[in-house]
Amino acid sequence: MVRKVLVFGVEEVNIGEMVVVVALTIVLTLAMVALTKYKPTVEFA
Repeated sequence: MVRKVLVFGVEEVNIGEMVVVVALTIVLTLAMVALTKYKPTVEFA
């Protein structure tokens, strides 16, 4: 996925594929923000 983002300007990319990459990036970013802002209260042993 990172390779696709890095070479986005170099080769032609299917627009649907690029939308999926952007959507996954947004989801992962939101998950990271949520995990750092709202730390889980359950601790695993």
